[in-house]
Amino acid sequence: MGGVDLVDSLIARHINDFRYKRGYLGIFFHLLNAAVVNAWILWRGDKGVEHPMDQLEFGSRVAKALIFRGEAEQSPKWRGRPSNDSLPAPIKKRVFNHVPLEKKLDGGHHFPKKSKQKYTSSCRSLACRSKTRYLCSQGNVPLCPECFQSFHST
Repeated sequence: MGGVDLVDSLIARHINDFRYKRGYLGIFFHLLNAAVVNAWILWRGDKGVEHPMDQLEFGSRVAKALIFRGEAEQSPKWRGRPSNDSLPAPIKKRVFNHVPLEKKLDGGHHFPKKSKQKYTSSCRSLACRSKTRYLCSQGNVPLCPECFQSFHST
């Protein structure tokens, strides 16, 4: 029996008859089985009779070795409180610029200006929390055009 016939007969011993929706998966698993069978033939020829292992056990050991391959390389999980060196930088709090009451209640006799920033800010009106690119020209407070008049009147 030639090499190709031998490999085909050994693959046929433990063949899976799964039907795949994608045809390339069947080809992939057939090639994977052929690689495992070829590795088993080489291992058996190298080790000889002193280490008897059948094809199914060899394939399961190869699968376990591939599954658990990266576990020994991972660093151990540390317990307890981390040291001060490894702490991340503290998160900066958002600073709101508060407008004095006399500027806020001037009646809104000025116009909002459009911000040059690409990113938007939240509207500071209590009734609205939408994103806006408009600022009050006197206090630099982000306000959407709909809330501009009500912000300066209350």
